[in-house]
Amino acid sequence: MLSSAQWDTLVEKIQRGACTPFLGAGAAAGVIPLGGALAGNLLSEHERRTGALCPLPDRTNLQSVTEYIAVKRQDTAWAKLKIADMIGACPRPNFRERGEPHGVMARLPLPIYLTTNYDDFLFQALRAENKDAQREFSRWTPNLIQKRKSCFDEGFEPSPAAPVVFHLHGVAEDEFHESIVVSEDDYVDFLVTLSKDLARTSRRQILPSAIRSAITSTSLLFIGYSLRDINFRVLLRGLLGSLQPNGRQLSLTVQYEGETLGEMKTYLTEYFAYTFALNFVDAPAANFCGELEDHCRAAGIVR
Repeated sequence: MLSSAQWDTLVEKIQRGACTPFLGAGAAAGVIPLGGALAGNLLSEHERRTGALCPLPDRTNLQSVTEYIAVKRQDTAWAKLKIADMIGACPRPNFRERGEPHGVMARLPLPIYLTTNYDDFLFQALRAENKDAQREFSRWTPNLIQKRKSCFDEGFEPSPAAPVVFHLHGVAEDEFHESIVVSEDDYVDFLVTLSKDLARTSRRQILPSAIRSAITSTSLLFIGYSLRDINFRVLLRGLLGSLQPNGRQLSLTVQYEGETLGEMKTYLTEYFAYTFALNFVDAPAANFCGELEDHCRAAGIVR
């Protein structure tokens, strides 16, 4: 999986709080429906209610489906509220189960966690470990800036005892459904706003300075993303490309692609290494997280 030197480096970075986990949809696979299933459920309900069949050739593309529904309903909120309902109805994972990504991450002594997921599992896992966790999200629209102050506006400084979970693409709560980045237009607007935000230093930023610092000065640990996911590449371009990480640090992307990609997996592995200096780990998230916790336990970092 990793060489002994890579494990040693990763564990020491975690011990020093110099590692930032970045959780994607695969971290909650088997608990929350993935994007394709969410898209299918949304379309089925929309078609049932309207009696009109969707002409999209790909009914599993969540970005296209939510864009289509927004256009047909002339409303951007309906699909987001339905997504919040579907996620809210999902049971919480067993955080004590071996290799469960949220539970393992929560037991690490880290100050900052990033995620593109809408659920609150990571926040709940941290609270279950008796940590005074805060939950924040990108305020990428003017309305979101007005709705609620960020804890960072009040001078909050994340620590292992009081960490923050920062949701780049919003949270699945009715009150903040507008924060969800899901449709094609959402992604365009989010990235345009983010690029403008990265070019200035105003106090109320989409990415607070503590989050920017974590991205540029720590090892990044991506769990639950697919090498084939174009949104993952766009995210990396928008963040790593714009923020210019300080020097080369060990960063990993943990994904299980199986044997179906063949030569394409070799190419994509080389692509991520060349473009983003990311090391590819071909393993299911639970397997990697279980082994990671074993190494951290041996080093005395977790009990």
